[in-house]
Order: sequence, then C-alpha cells, then structure tokens
Amino acid sequence: MSNALKLNDLDTVAVLPEFTKKGTQVTINGTNDKYVINEDIPAGHKFALKDLKKGELIYKYGIPVAKTKEEITRGSWVHDHNVIDNTEELCTGYVKEYEENEKTINVYLRDNGKFGVTNYILLVPTSSAANEFAQRLSDDTGVYWIVADKRQIDSNGLSELARNTVKYAPQNPNVYASVFIDAGDRKYDDIASDIKAAGSNILYIDLDTIDENEAYDNAKKQIEKWKKEIAGLKRVPHSIEGLKVSVHCGGSDWTTALAGNPALGVAADHITHNGGYIYMDEWGGFPGSEHILVKQAATRKLGLEIINKVKETRKWYIENYGKPVEAINPYPCNKEGGITTLVEKSTGNIKKAGSSIIQAILDPGDEPSIPGVYLLNQDCLNPASTGSYGILSGAHINVFVTGVGYVYEEIQIIPDIRITGNPETFKRKDYYLDFNAGTALKDKSLSETGKDLFDFILSVANGDVSLREDERKSRAFIMSYPKDEYYKAGEVNIENYPEKHAQKVEGIK
Repeated sequence: MSNALKLNDLDTVAVLPEFTKKGTQVTINGTNDKYVINEDIPAGHKFALKDLKKGELIYKYGIPVAKTKEEITRGSWVHDHNVIDNTEELCTGYVKEYEENEKTINVYLRDNGKFGVTNYILLVPTSSAANEFAQRLSDDTGVYWIVADKRQIDSNGLSELARNTVKYAPQNPNVYASVFIDAGDRKYDDIASDIKAAGSNILYIDLDTIDENEAYDNAKKQIEKWKKEIAGLKRVPHSIEGLKVSVHCGGSDWTTALAGNPALGVAADHITHNGGYIYMDEWGGFPGSEHILVKQAATRKLGLEIINKVKETRKWYIENYGKPVEAINPYPCNKEGGITTLVEKSTGNIKKAGSSIIQAILDPGDEPSIPGVYLLNQDCLNPASTGSYGILSGAHINVFVTGVGYVYEEIQIIPDIRITGNPETFKRKDYYLDFNAGTALKDKSLSETGKDLFDFILSVANGDVSLREDERKSRAFIMSYPKDEYYKAGEVNIENYPEKHAQKVEGIK
C-alpha cells in the first residue's frame, strides 16, 4: 500500500510521491483514510479526494489553485487535461478583498505628521513649588496636570522618571497643547524647547521671572484659546497604520487566560496586521513564560535581552523582598480566582499581546516605526504602569483586562478601555467595565470575540464610545514608579497587592 500527501485539511486533492498504477490503494499520510487510484498517475501529481463538479474550485495548500474543466471522480488524476488555470481570477479576487478590507479610523491630524484620537490640554509643573499653580489652574479650567511628585525629585533635580514624564507626556499625540511651568533653582527650559521642536503646542512659564497673577492670567487665556481651536477641529479618515495601543492586565482569574487576554490577543493581531503597534510589559508577570516570548522575538539577540530582563526582575524580587517572585506572584486575589502557580499565570498573561513579532524593548520616549509588538523597558510592579509608560511612547489607547474585577490607578490622557473575561465580573457596575470578553466562554468563538473587541477599540479611536472609567477620572496624572522609596518604604504592601487604591500625594484633594 502506498502513501499520499494531503497538505491541508481543506484540500480536495492529494499528491502521490511516486508513480502509482491504476487500482492501487493509497493511504493519506498520518490518517487511516484510504483511496483507490482510478488511472496511472505520475510521481508528484495530484488525484481527487472527492467527486468534483464541473467548474468547482480545486483546493491545495488550503487555498484554491485551479478550477475543474469537467467532472472529476474521486481517485482520478487531476492535471492539465481536466483543469482550468484561473490564477488571474483568483489573484484579482484576493487583491480586491485586501484593498477593500483596509480598516480606517477617524482621527485628529497633527502638524508634525502624527494623529491623535482625542484632544487634551496638559499642565506640566517641574517642581513641587509649581504644583499649586498647576492644580489651581486645572481646577479653574478643567484640564489635566502632571503631578511633580516630591518622591520623584532628588538632590539633582528631577529624577530620570520625572524628567521623562514631563518631556514625553506632552508629546503624546493625544495632547493638543501644554503649559510648561518652571519654578525653583533648577530650570527645564531645555525640555520645553525639545517639546516645541517636536511640533507640539506649548506655552513656557517661569514663575520666578514673572508675576504669578500675570502668569496665571496668561496661561488661562492661552488655554481658552486652545479650547476654541480644539472645538473647531474635525476628524478625518486615516488608516489604522500608526495606531498605538498599550495592553495590560490585573486581578487575573481563570477567565483571564481563557477569554480576556486571548480575546485581546486576537484584537492585537488585527491591529498589528493593519500596521498598528502593541505595547506590553509587566515583567513581574513574565517569569515562567519567557521561553514562549522569545519565540516571538524578531531576533535571537532580542530573545536573549528578554531573558536577561526577566532574570533581572527575579533578582530584584530577592533583593527587595527576600523572596523569589513565585512566592509573591500569583497574588491572593489570583489564587482565589483559580490560578495556582506563576507559570500558569504568566502563560495566560502574555496572550494579550497576540502572536505577532516582538520587535524590540522600548526605553521611555522611544517611538517605533515598524508595526508589531513592543515590550516596555520599565520595572513593573504596578499594573497601571504599562499604560503610563505607553503614554511616553505615544500610545493612543490603553486596554486593561481583569478577571476578579480589581480596577487600578487611573491612566490619564489616553482613553482607557476596561474589559473582563468573566461574565459575572462584568455584571458588577462598580468596576466600570466596558467590554465583556466572556462571550468567548459560551456564546462565541475566541476569534469572533477578539474581532468584536478589535471593532470596539476602533470605535473608541473614532470617538464614538464614552468609556466608563474615563468619565470619572481625576485630572491629576501621577506617574507610577514602583522602584522608588515610596514602594520600598512599605506604603504599598506588595503581598496584598493588587487592591483598589489611590496614590496619596500631598496637596491633592
């Protein structure tokens, strides 16, 4: 008995690897399916796996490769004498489908060539002394302000994190304009100049060189002018190419790995396929799945960088908590939700980035130019950090997945989509969730739910959807920095984290 090669489950023909005489019984590779050959067939040629009607498409490699010229019976030779080469017809259809299926979103074009999906005005104080001015102006005008947290200011001025925040957050494409407020011994007019050079609208104020009341009036007038300009802006159609979405999860349970994160992964693949970008980090949740991540790495060198970064994360847990990361993560809420080990959690954790190539690890402020998945180079204990750091690299939208329902710190200046894979959690009105990915557990396939989520993300980019979390955000943007003294001092108990809480900053009501 001879073997035949069926190359795809959809195929209607199989290939004979050797000359086969009429009447020979053959078996399809890897199966018990048997066929009798109706005529002598040369090596490498095809035979029909079923009766084919005249004009029917013939499938090989899982795609149509020809059309029948006449009826062909099961087991018969399929070749020039009984097929039509319809390559042009097939390819024309493929190309037309590709062209017509281009996804577009309606966005606000920026003068520097970027686009935003919304319009924010941002106040940027660079010292604790400028905070009061910024907060008062925010209360008066309703615009957002970055908190120049005293924990992020060292003896040499702004810490690296704070400097990156005040430099790159105003350059986020969702920020239409910013007021940069200097005060104190150290001046950061060089950062303000960099922001302006990047094509962003900016008003620079040095409170030490101008009367504060005059500065306040000038800033308020400029903000009102910008608001009028924003009111006159019109959305225009734009391809998805360039859309940047940060993804993260927290409060995971069994549904996170089976529905929430995989559905987001499907949506992420749609985004990257259309020329978009996905940002992911949560390094404290990667141990146990780094061997899977490296398979998606664009290069071996990048794979080794990912492995080394995970090793650094493991070392940091030992040095700062005296315990391996596995002794802390999964958190109690994860275990209550059915997750037992870190490898179990992390394998579900990484599903939210989809299956596209991981192109690089981004430092704060880096904006990539090649579509795909990017990991953010930051030390994440705080589940909100992906969104916060994503802002610095130009993220337009953040998507957060939860299982048991915990909701973390607010993420300002980008729309924040909250989803869950747990249908029961979705029913909770106090968790402010926007999308139920739990349909993948019952009513729909994972691919259908992921496509629905992709469409939902596009509707948010279009400004067609009002997100529940965005409706209740405070206007104070606090950059999360898990490795500063605030965390080391024990104000946040990592063993009981995550929990719904707000960071307390002196001077914020």
